[in-house]
Formats: sequence, C-alpha cells, structure tokens
Amino acid sequence: MRENAKSIYMIVNRKRWSMKEILHVGFDVGSTTIKIVVLDKNEKIIYSKYKRHFSDIKSSIKELIEEAYNEFSESYITFKVSGSGGLAVSERLDLPFIQEVIACSLAVEKFIQYKGME
Repeated sequence: MRENAKSIYMIVNRKRWSMKEILHVGFDVGSTTIKIVVLDKNEKIIYSKYKRHFSDIKSSIKELIEEAYNEFSESYITFKVSGSGGLAVSERLDLPFIQEVIACSLAVEKFIQYKGME
C-alpha cells in the first residue's frame, strides 16, 4: 500500500483502535547537500539535519533515513521531497515531490502574516 502525505493509518490492537503518532518528514535534495526535517502533528520541528552528499546522493539519503528511523521508528510518517535533485529521488523512492518555489510559497502563506498588503 502506498502512503501519501494526507494519509492517516490506524492499527487494530486487540479489538481496539489506536492511532500512532503521525510525523511529517521533508527532504531537500540540493546540488551539494541534503537536508531532512521532521515535524510533529503541530508542525513544530522536532528533528533536522543536513549532510554534504559529495555527489553520492543515494548513500547520503540512506544514512539520513537510517538516523531518523532510529529516532522515530514507532511513528507513522508522511514524506515530501524537494530540491534540484528531489524529483529523481522522489521517482526512485516512490515519494511525493513538491517543487521548491511552491513549498516556499505555501510556508510563507501559512507562517508569515503580511501587514499593509490588504
């Protein structure tokens, strides 16, 4: 089953429904570095890291995923990938891609209040 950014998954545990914590993971795959950020349900940053990939994107992503997994293996996650190298990564890993300018525009709309621009 493919997970996407809007999916919420529940598990059955002895005839009771319980919901695991849902975290949101973002990758920014750039020309020289890869950044990962993990947000909690309130969209607060609870983990972030960057790594220079020295043109070895595959190994660098694997390392960052393993490190984050060690911290959050008990949670359900959603993913988004962005950046100049992000489209290839999202296709390879079957993860949703968001264009960088769109992601930045959404963040500005959500987190920055304009004054005098009515």
